[in-house]
Amino acid sequence: MDTRRRAFKSPGQQYKGILDVVTRYAVHFGDRGVSFTCKKHGQPGPDLHTPPRSSCLANIRVAFGPALSRELVELECSQAEELLDQGVDGGGAIADVWRFTRLWG
Repeated sequence: MDTRRRAFKSPGQQYKGILDVVTRYAVHFGDRGVSFTCKKHGQPGPDLHTPPRSSCLANIRVAFGPALSRELVELECSQAEELLDQGVDGGGAIADVWRFTRLWG
């Protein structure tokens, strides 16, 4: 308990760290059927709430706002086992490079 008290100076700072961790889990694991909610004690509503079975981009939109989610492009890739020793599946999101270069180029 003393270590935690030294690491976090105030309850608000503790909550900020907790919200950061819950937000990261929501972005990465929301598509697995898990809903995340984080609410500070005494507040009327949650600071974060994601619906179950929502995509990575949908959870980014909820957590960080629509402006950021518009700048991302969703990726999905898979490779058949015939070409490799094992099959490969992956997914994620990257920044929209073309939009970025139009804005700043």
